[in-house]
Amino acid sequence: MLTILAFVFVVGTLVVVHELGHYLVARWIGVRVETFSIGFPPTVYRRRIGETDFTVGLLPLGGFVKMAGDVPGEGGPDPRELQNRTRGERLAILFAGPAMNFLLAIALLSGLFYVGTTRWVGLEDPPVVSWVAEDTPASAAGLRSGDRIEAIAGESVDDWRSALEAIALRPDQEVVFEIEREGARRELDVRIASEGPDAIGTVGIGPPAPPVVGTVVSGTPAERAGLAPGDRIVAVDGAPVGSTQEIVALVREGGERPIELVLDREGGEVRRVVTPELHEDPETGERFPRVGVVFERPTRRVRADSVPDAMWQAVRETTHWGALTVTQLGRFVRGSAPAEQFSGPIGIAQASGDAVRRGPSSLILLMAILSLSLGVLNLLPIPVLDGGQIAVLLFESVARRDLAPRARRALTVAGAAFMLVLLVLIIALDLSKMGAFGSLLGFFGG
Repeated sequence: MLTILAFVFVVGTLVVVHELGHYLVARWIGVRVETFSIGFPPTVYRRRIGETDFTVGLLPLGGFVKMAGDVPGEGGPDPRELQNRTRGERLAILFAGPAMNFLLAIALLSGLFYVGTTRWVGLEDPPVVSWVAEDTPASAAGLRSGDRIEAIAGESVDDWRSALEAIALRPDQEVVFEIEREGARRELDVRIASEGPDAIGTVGIGPPAPPVVGTVVSGTPAERAGLAPGDRIVAVDGAPVGSTQEIVALVREGGERPIELVLDREGGEVRRVVTPELHEDPETGERFPRVGVVFERPTRRVRADSVPDAMWQAVRETTHWGALTVTQLGRFVRGSAPAEQFSGPIGIAQASGDAVRRGPSSLILLMAILSLSLGVLNLLPIPVLDGGQIAVLLFESVARRDLAPRARRALTVAGAAFMLVLLVLIIALDLSKMGAFGSLLGFFGG
């Protein structure tokens, strides 16, 4: 139930803001608005205010603003009908919806940055490899600790954030890593792996992750040795360590022999001797030595210095995410981006429920990302979307003549059919990522 309520709240808010943009600009220009609907029929609520019917539909997957005279060739001479306004005015009404989504994303992020949020440590650092996990694409390609990544697939990377994004967006692809090693420039061919149901690219490297103990597993050598949450491991058997991966590798290499850990505990040095024990992975049956700690991802609290600073950061983030969205859509059209990286209604519902459970900051961040995505997607040149209608108006402006009503209707029908097929495919993809699609096929004898 929480997931459903979260989905309705998130999607409903984004749709209201989007349609409100169309409504306000239409009223400002002087176009009569007949219906303002959130959700699609059947209608479960209706109220007339002035000359507009405000309705709520049962299907919470979108909304629409119905304006007088919005069907070409079927209106009259009334100047308050949409088709009797100039092309510039009609373009302003169409652009207003996506623009409101962009403004909502900026507003949400501005508030988040002003109040303060947490970020992973190391994402803003130069992409210098501090560890390479065993049996991964990075180790197979020959990446080493100390390598400085300069570019991935021909795109320059300046920090770990841009490097990890370039990797995450290219699963199951072989790309060239341009690195600097000991002052010399080199190129390595790396086959990026795919991880998880969302097909996120991974190669087995990442920013330095200081080994800070998050949880000590009950009944393990770590508990018996006296390790505690918050301890940061700074050395193993006298050798300094700077990442969780180094410790995992040292423990596995050492087997069941005792090791001495030097801990930083609240600014003081503490020494503990721990003897790893063999542990069997219940899924794979693999046996390996472990001490029994779960490391936490180190984060830091960041907060904008002022409201203008928060707004500037929000604009930069919105621009960055918008560019990533457009780039990934382009890759998808070209066939170089997996469909699994896109989510439909079911995926959004799950993400909304998870965000509500994690807290207000996660919910605000999710809403900002979805609002931005909704704005970008509505600008795509598909006839039933704002972008399709914008494309038609721009074509008419260049051709200096209106498109024939019959041609407009044909485009609208084709666009609606395309969106319906796309929605079905996206829902099927959501179900397959949940593992539900195979269960459904089995239930029906497939």
